[in-house]
Amino acid sequence: MCIAVHQCTLRTNTITSIIGNSKMEKIRKTLLLMGLLFTASSNANLMLSFDPAFQISSTGNSVSLTLMASGLGDQSPESLGAFDLDVLYDSSVLSYTDHTLSDGLGDIALGEALDSSLGDDGAGTLGLAVVSFLGAAFLDANQAGEFALAQISFDVDMLAIPDFTTVSLQGIAFSDADGIAITDVSLGNAIIATQARDVPEPTSLALLSLAVLGMLGRKRLISYKK
Repeated sequence: MCIAVHQCTLRTNTITSIIGNSKMEKIRKTLLLMGLLFTASSNANLMLSFDPAFQISSTGNSVSLTLMASGLGDQSPESLGAFDLDVLYDSSVLSYTDHTLSDGLGDIALGEALDSSLGDDGAGTLGLAVVSFLGAAFLDANQAGEFALAQISFDVDMLAIPDFTTVSLQGIAFSDADGIAITDVSLGNAIIATQARDVPEPTSLALLSLAVLGMLGRKRLISYKK
């Protein structure tokens, strides 16, 4: 699939020396199956984001994030054929509990796609990787312009008040439905924050504002009578 076999070998060996053998084995499955070591690259602009991008939570609660893909064709070329990425989080604040991969690249249970995810390492990195076995014509005709890649859940172990923590993305490899590498990728973050203790509720804030205005009005009336 590459221009020459020795080029593939050279590049994979170089990557292996950088990131290590264990992780490379998983990545290599995705790269070789979809030809992400092609010299050519797609002009597609892939955008990855979390939904919601901001949410309020606190220690002892659970949070859920949906990893979304957008920016490609809406039931038209280009479509996403494979991805390999890391979800990064602060393991002193959050603990990973679960993730569910969507069927945007095909039903994994039916053999339409391969899950080669590394999973969570317990130290703040969740590796997700899927490669589609569906043909380019099918993906181009059926993949929506925006769709979910995965649902990820965390427990909030320790988040001070007021404070926040960030969940971010690190891209490793992406390809379109033809196996051509997508290099123009935008990566979004998610912020999980606590509510400050001294911030009044909206109703309380409104009542407080009315009380202040009433006091000011009464003071002006007394001054006028004098």
